[in-house]
Amino acid sequence: MVIVPGGLNFIGMGEYESLSEDYRKRPIFRHSHAFTHVGVTAAEMIGQTEYLMECLSQAKSSVSVVVPMQGFSSTDCEGGDLHSPELREVFLNAARANAKGNVQIIEHADLHIDDREFAKICVDTFLELVA
Repeated sequence: MVIVPGGLNFIGMGEYESLSEDYRKRPIFRHSHAFTHVGVTAAEMIGQTEYLMECLSQAKSSVSVVVPMQGFSSTDCEGGDLHSPELREVFLNAARANAKGNVQIIEHADLHIDDREFAKICVDTFLELVA
């Protein structure tokens, strides 16, 4: 299994007008009139990463978590509304600390989730696992 932390940097919410004041204070990307992406906090990133690693540790076969350290979503990039290198580091540290069993964490410091080279690496990683 190959896992990528795509979209873990935000919570998918509804219309901006329906957001609580607390959410409106966070980094936001208005995806459309009906959908708003709200940046997660460091604590939320840790919690969801710990849960993900717990679930993945139960896998019966090898799992590679491939981490694009230049961004987890289209708006998590230089100049993007949800750009946060800090949250990516929080994810990476929590993933490494909680990976167990057949789970390996593979960091790609110079790649973004939308990079063609990152997609190729994910495919190559999968092919190595099933070979």
